[in-house]
Amino acid sequence: MARRRSRRRKEETATQETQATARITTTKRTRRRTYKRKEFDAHAWLEKNVDEFVQQVGLDMLGLERSELIEILSKIVEELAGSSTYVSLDTMVRRFRRFYDRLAPIIAASIVEMKQELTRDQLEFVASNIGEYILMVAPKLYREVLRHGAHDLIPILQQHWIKAWISRRGAPIPPKCPKCGFNSLMPDLTCLVCGSAINDRELRSSEEFRSMFREFIKRASREELEYTLKAGYVLLSAYSIKSPRDERSRIDIEVFLSPEEKEEIRRALEQSKGQ
Repeated sequence: MARRRSRRRKEETATQETQATARITTTKRTRRRTYKRKEFDAHAWLEKNVDEFVQQVGLDMLGLERSELIEILSKIVEELAGSSTYVSLDTMVRRFRRFYDRLAPIIAASIVEMKQELTRDQLEFVASNIGEYILMVAPKLYREVLRHGAHDLIPILQQHWIKAWISRRGAPIPPKCPKCGFNSLMPDLTCLVCGSAINDRELRSSEEFRSMFREFIKRASREELEYTLKAGYVLLSAYSIKSPRDERSRIDIEVFLSPEEKEEIRRALEQSKGQ
């Protein structure tokens, strides 16, 4: 009997100890959950430092409002801070300069998206730094270039477009639009940059097409010329004109030949008879 009482007391004591341990563990977990590591506050940091920061990194020449700078830079300084809870101005400037090549395209794209119209300084900055983001903002940038009469920036933007297209969408690049000069003309004869809808006559009359058509006639075999004349059209790529029986890419454009161009092919065939 005494043994049973002793065993019961031991079991009760063990149960009480287990419950106490569970309460302590739960309390510790609760405390751990309520504790939150202090994080870097990008907005607060910029409110304090943005004026001096943009001056040191050269962004003050963009003429952006203080609120616009804070909006554009918040995510950037947050990333630059990393796991730090505090970053000095000098350290942030050094980190920004170190990663400038990666950050400048983000800033450029943010400016285009934020501003309804760009100043000339903003447009020049964006044109120099937009990088692969040009695929998303090219139509607006082209309109801004025309508005400012900044035709000197068009070749820069065209190079960005080509590099971005190859990087993001692969080769080949589209044929050149006769209106804006970007390699952005789709098979349905609409331009992704200037928005123009080109007809066959406009395309055939461009110097780009005329030059490539002359080259095509020179290099094509007799069989290719005969096949092209019978088909009545050629395939236009970014760099050359091909016969209809050549391998076709997804962005080649069918261009139907005019009577004059068909006559050029006939003359070339006549000349080849005597050779």
